[in-house]
Amino acid sequence: MAETSSLRRPFPRYAVIPLALLICLHFTVYNGTKLINVLIPAVNVSLPIDAAIPLVPEWVFIYELTFLFWAAGMIMVGSQKEILCYKLLGCTVVAELICAVFFLFMPSYVVIPELEVDSLASWMLAFTYQMDVPTNCFPSMHCLLAYIVFRQSFYCDNVKPWMKALAGVITVLVCLSTVFVKQHVVLDIIGGLFCGELAMQWGMRSNVWKVFYKVNKKLMPKIWKDNELVFAEEK
Repeated sequence: MAETSSLRRPFPRYAVIPLALLICLHFTVYNGTKLINVLIPAVNVSLPIDAAIPLVPEWVFIYELTFLFWAAGMIMVGSQKEILCYKLLGCTVVAELICAVFFLFMPSYVVIPELEVDSLASWMLAFTYQMDVPTNCFPSMHCLLAYIVFRQSFYCDNVKPWMKALAGVITVLVCLSTVFVKQHVVLDIIGGLFCGELAMQWGMRSNVWKVFYKVNKKLMPKIWKDNELVFAEEK
C-alpha cells in the first residue's frame, strides 16, 4: 500500500535527491570544466557546410525553450517507478560524464558572428551570446540532452505515442536551432546524438542506477521520517 500511495504522487520522493544531484552534476560538468581546461588549446570543428548555414536569430526562441523540454523530461523520468527512474537518470549521468571527458581533453569553440540587434529575437540572441559563450561545444549538450529525453520516453509507460512523436520533433528543432543561432556546428550535433545514444545503451545496461539507490536509502529516512518511503529491492 505504501508503494502505491507513493507512486500516485506526481513526483515521488525517491526522485527528489537523484534529480537534485543530476542538476548539480550538469552545472559542474558544463561550468566546472571551463575552469580546468583553460590551459588546453580549444579547437574549432566547423566544416564548410557550417559557413553556408545562415544566422537566423528567430531560432533563439527554440534554443531557449530547450531548457523547458529538459525540465519536462526530468519530470517524466522522475514520475516513473523507482528502479526505472534510477536507470533512466543513470543514462543522463553517463551522458554528462561523456561530455566531461570531451570538455576536459578536447575543448572546442564556435566563432560568434556579428549580430545587429534590431529585434526581440536578435536582442535575446545577443543576451544568449553573453550568458552562454559558445565554448565546450562538442558534443552539443543541447542536442545530446534533448535526444536523451526523446529516447527515455520510449521506456515510460505513461507517455502516449503522440507525446513520443512530439518529443522527436522537438529534438529535431533543437538540433536545428543550435546551428541557426551559431552556438554549435554540424559536428557538434552529430557528436551529441551519437553520445546520447551511447549513453542510453550504456546507462540502461550498467549499474549506475545503484548509486541513486544507495544514496536514497541512506539519506531519505533522515529527511522524511514517515512510513511512506519505499525502496525497491536491489538486484
